[in-house]
Amino acid sequence: MITAKPPEILSLHAGDLSLDLVPETGGSIARFRMGVIDLMRSSSPADIAARNPRQLASFPLFPYSNRVVNGRFIFDSQIHPLALNSAPHPHTLHGNAWQRPWRVEVARPSYVHLVIDHDPARDGAEAWPFAYRAAQVFRLEAGLLELTLTLRNQDRRPMPAGFGLHPYFPRTPDVRLTAQTSGVWRNTPEMMPVEHTAVPAEWDCSKGCSIADVTVDNCFTGWGGKALIEWPARHRGLSIEASPEFGNLVVFVPPKQDFFCVEPVTNVNDGFNKLARGEANTGVVVLKPGETLGGTVRFRVVRP
Repeated sequence: MITAKPPEILSLHAGDLSLDLVPETGGSIARFRMGVIDLMRSSSPADIAARNPRQLASFPLFPYSNRVVNGRFIFDSQIHPLALNSAPHPHTLHGNAWQRPWRVEVARPSYVHLVIDHDPARDGAEAWPFAYRAAQVFRLEAGLLELTLTLRNQDRRPMPAGFGLHPYFPRTPDVRLTAQTSGVWRNTPEMMPVEHTAVPAEWDCSKGCSIADVTVDNCFTGWGGKALIEWPARHRGLSIEASPEFGNLVVFVPPKQDFFCVEPVTNVNDGFNKLARGEANTGVVVLKPGETLGGTVRFRVVRP
């Protein structure tokens, strides 16, 4: 019996912070810790060996965030079908970079630069019909993880674009979230975003709220780029500070799970089709050939 070799782990250290990356598995984070305290969901050796980013601590979203409804979008008057990449989910999710191995460009004790290139002729237009290069730069300092994302259009045509992060955090009985947003996209039972409304009271975390018993999987708009997660019993918190490109925040708190997600993203769910319908504030950026979109998210350890 031949056993597959586990994927390589790159470990970064700065003070008492540590970060484990798995480039082969979607350029994902496996662990982010301060000493023995997990600041993101910790991945077991079995999780890492399974090579499934959705079982790890965080993965990148390129060349768009979240859903493309029914796996098709319209751009420049052309319909582009996409492979349904997360069966049995009826929509295409999170782009394709999270399901591909990433290349290590630079690896130092507290700095890693990862890159991925997508060529539709080589990798399949059903994964994404435009050529692009995406990069992640991880910098670890005392008390701080800085992650810079960039997306470059390497096609000969303009390309609709976006990106984001999908981190998972420990869901403890006392965990609290603070984030100011101005609106939210309501979903159908099939998770299609259909109505933009004000944030309802039960989801309003502008002054801090407990999310231990909340169920939500929605894209919040008008995010100011700051959020705070607190674990009072652990005497730790994590502030999230994002550059202006990240104007939206996806919050995912599933029922009966020990994790939740707070996802800084550039585009709203199904943003490409919303753009094609002439809707405003989609967060979608149209990159000309050779143009690059970039943004930075900082995760800073704090004491509640």
